[in-house]
Amino acid sequence: MPTPARGTPSGRARLRTVSATALAAMFLAGPLASAAHAVAEVPPLGTASAFSVLAGSTVTNTGATTIDRSVGVHPGTAVTGESTMTVGGTTHKADAVALQAKNDLTAAYNQAAGQTPPIAQDDELGGETKVGGIYKHPSAMALTGELTLDGANDPDSIWVFQAGSTLVTASGASVTLINQANPCNVFWQVSSSATIGTTTDFVGTIMAEATITMQTGATIVGRTLARSGAVNLDNNVFTSPDCDYDEDVDDAVEEDDDGTDGTDGTDGGTGGTDDGTGGTNGGTGGTGGTNGGTGGTVGTNGGTGNASDDDAVQVTQAPAGAVDTGVAGPTGPDYPILGGWVLAVGFGVLALVALRRRQYM
Repeated sequence: MPTPARGTPSGRARLRTVSATALAAMFLAGPLASAAHAVAEVPPLGTASAFSVLAGSTVTNTGATTIDRSVGVHPGTAVTGESTMTVGGTTHKADAVALQAKNDLTAAYNQAAGQTPPIAQDDELGGETKVGGIYKHPSAMALTGELTLDGANDPDSIWVFQAGSTLVTASGASVTLINQANPCNVFWQVSSSATIGTTTDFVGTIMAEATITMQTGATIVGRTLARSGAVNLDNNVFTSPDCDYDEDVDDAVEEDDDGTDGTDGTDGGTGGTDDGTGGTNGGTGGTGGTNGGTGGTVGTNGGTGNASDDDAVQVTQAPAGAVDTGVAGPTGPDYPILGGWVLAVGFGVLALVALRRRQYM
């Protein structure tokens, strides 16, 4: 049977029927395709993927907590309760590795927050089943009971949840994966703080602007990454699946438990000049450095002063010759008597000479 010409009435009728059918299909398929194919992307975690726990201000821990990967904090420096944590990686406190991880986290957080077009999500996730996509609620998100993520037999399915405020799970809540859903591909972008309630079994990488609190006994297959606030732990278990985008980081440099040594004490002064006094004693040893460094050594004492050239020299040997000891010794001849006899003889001779001169006159 020949096909009616386009200009004939029957041809125009068939064309209108085909056009109407195609237009209806577009209207029906458009919204459904948008809802089913709001394609999510894996945020670029970079080196932040090497961390199970990454905080901005501090990491606190109570009780026995097991962590698969590394722990980091920057710009804060404190990790408390570290002695009861079992860490599969290393702990980075305000070092270059932690700084790079925080920078990478910021990039991933911003990328996740900006993914579009989102699927509108109500505030309660419990009791729902979600295929891969971008799910956004403009304020707080909550999870009471079970949330099921259905991979639809596609291991590359990706979920990005965008919480406009907080994320809070009730005690005993859970996230369950079915049909090849991959925990590597579940991400939670939280504009404020996240609280994972007691004994909750959670899945995914949490990227929170402020604080993340894992309450007593909560477990997570994924990561807790806080941009500015703390990550608080309490008897938790972190399991990290092997993901294609994982990156390795250098081990943390071990701290010197002995600390730096104190500085040495200053030396004493030099010996004094002639008739001067000796220098002062050496200074005391320096105090120990942080973490128990040893103190510095005590400075040496100053020298003694030299004797003056003008000072009397102490006599150490008696001089040669007699020494007046003050003790009387034997007396010599009687010199006064002998002198008297000499005078008498002298006068006699003078008298005799005078007499003879008179005789010759």
